[in-house]
Amino acid sequence: MKPSAAGARGKKTAPPASSSAVAQPTAIDGVRPERIEVHVDELRALSADASEPVCDEAARLLQALTVAMLSQRRAERWGQEVQRACQDGFSGGSVAPVSAPFIEQARADLARMTGILEAIDLKAVCAHAQGGLLAGLAKSVNRKIDTPAKLAGALDELRSLLQRMHAGVGRLLALQDGLRQRAGAFERRQVEVEAAALAALFLSNRLAGSSPTLAQRFAERHMSLGATLAQTRQGDGAYRTHVAQPLQLIGAIQGVALVKVQGLVTEMASLQALAKAGRAFPAEALNMSYRLRDILQQLKN
Repeated sequence: MKPSAAGARGKKTAPPASSSAVAQPTAIDGVRPERIEVHVDELRALSADASEPVCDEAARLLQALTVAMLSQRRAERWGQEVQRACQDGFSGGSVAPVSAPFIEQARADLARMTGILEAIDLKAVCAHAQGGLLAGLAKSVNRKIDTPAKLAGALDELRSLLQRMHAGVGRLLALQDGLRQRAGAFERRQVEVEAAALAALFLSNRLAGSSPTLAQRFAERHMSLGATLAQTRQGDGAYRTHVAQPLQLIGAIQGVALVKVQGLVTEMASLQALAKAGRAFPAEALNMSYRLRDILQQLKN
């Protein structure tokens, strides 16, 4: 039985594949892509001041290229991403403002603690003796903490400061982690920018004879990346201070105040009780004074 004309007309047949639709290979079979040959010593010769990480990163960037990849577009965009990241990291705000209220409170507490410790004269506390009216008047205007009564009041204030520091240490440690991560990321970006600039200089030199226009584009990128690196390095001192100051504050609170000062307060409390009872020994006060001086030095560093 023959199919009807309508059925034949409704039946679609696939058109023959056009030769223009055939996917073309991106590389010729059996032909190995020509890689950029580079050695770290060649890069070091181009920039004697470049660090080992910079030279290694520049070599990695170059070794990932083939000759076929080198184009005007690639040259014009060379290193732009890391360049922007470095600029953003340098100009952006910190993980947490270093002038935040909880940081200012911690700074003020540490300064007050240091002031109290500087005023304590343990040898005078132990040598305290009942004096006459003139001695009492002299002590009343003396700002040194040189009597058992004054030391008791100072220890109460030191305990209050330590308690507040303990309560706020969690926020300070979170800030510390954020600042260290940000500083590390910024240093990595600087390495990446310097490496991209060094690789661009290498390509500019390599292509100068065979492709002057392309060599010029890479030379321009080398100059642009170098300018960004110079800009960040000019402000590097201020940036490091911006990061280092709160880290120094946190280190003093965490490692000195909450550990060494805490222990010294306990020892001074025992000494104060003995001095009040007239049973304190000068040698003990002298040894404790040496530790007090050492702690003060650490708080100020």
